[in-house]
Amino acid sequence: MFSALLISPTSARCQILKSVAMETGQLLLARMLEEYPRGIGLTKLMHVEPEVVLLDLDENDSALTCADGIRQRSPKTPILGFTDQPSSFDPDGFARLDLVLPFPPAPEELARCVNQVVRQSLSDAKENLLVFLPAKAGSGATTIVRNTAAALAELPGKRVLIVEGDYRFGVLSFMLDQKVEGSLQDLLTASGELDGFRLDQAVTERDGVSVLLSDRSIPEPAPGWEVYARLVEVATAHYSPVLVDLPETLPPETREILRRAGKIFLVSTPDVVALKLAGRTYSELILSGIPKDRVHVVLNRWQEGDLGPREVEGFLQRPVLHIFPNDDRAVRTSVLRGEAISPKAELWKSFQVFAAKLTAPAQLTPETLGDRLRSVLHREARR
Repeated sequence: MFSALLISPTSARCQILKSVAMETGQLLLARMLEEYPRGIGLTKLMHVEPEVVLLDLDENDSALTCADGIRQRSPKTPILGFTDQPSSFDPDGFARLDLVLPFPPAPEELARCVNQVVRQSLSDAKENLLVFLPAKAGSGATTIVRNTAAALAELPGKRVLIVEGDYRFGVLSFMLDQKVEGSLQDLLTASGELDGFRLDQAVTERDGVSVLLSDRSIPEPAPGWEVYARLVEVATAHYSPVLVDLPETLPPETREILRRAGKIFLVSTPDVVALKLAGRTYSELILSGIPKDRVHVVLNRWQEGDLGPREVEGFLQRPVLHIFPNDDRAVRTSVLRGEAISPKAELWKSFQVFAAKLTAPAQLTPETLGDRLRSVLHREARR
């Protein structure tokens, strides 16, 4: 549900709008006013941080003055106006509002418009939201998420959260050897407002990392995009960074997470089938409107004899940001112990390098071929 501020100059019209808003099932009225607020009164009112304002235009000039005040104090908050005669409404007034609807609006139309304007207002990318997406099942994205989070947690000032976004086949609890108590499904389907307190109550703490686990059930009823939008807002406000482990096949609603991600890491192994699927997924992400500079390729389980870095980049027509070497023994040992990769393993050092890249203030820079060759030669020399 979205929090709303309702403003109308008369009690009767205010009650009508309240009734319609409640009937949508999408709005929670944070405040209702039967006058147009101004000055410090409006400033205090906007401290409730509504996600949408419902503004009755019965007294046109006063209403538009109020709309201007709201815009000055909260430029991104969408404003829906309501008037008895939308066709004769002053065109200049439309520019000061997001949408104008007839009074009283039909509940279905109001719900549709609220969804439209709120989603438009939540268009900014969250730079601390890092999403990992496998090219195909078994690419090792969960291993990368789990250990990258542990490496990030070693850095000062980081409050790291992992969100396990695979409803049905999430394996993170097995990797952590952890019983699932609070879960993502509980959080998405709970009655009431999703807030920081509820999120903190649902997470599990391991290795200095907060983890929101999946209990491997299909949530009922299926959460809408707005629930994921709320999760993004709350998680990124309380944790930094937030790492989301998504499956290769996404429910439509979870694409809200991709839309808001500051960075998306497409995880692939160096085999041809995985790379072809990675190329297709990359194209789909770009076609969906995600900017190219947000999508990065990560190569996992690379070893000598696999396709070389230049071959992979030529195949994908995209630079590879980071290459994790293959170390089955280190991964297997960490899973058996329910711990992060051993600090003694070369693979752990690769995670530390990757974590440093993610926190560097400069733009993410792919490894050069020389960097990769030196890394391989160093590993071979230590054997």
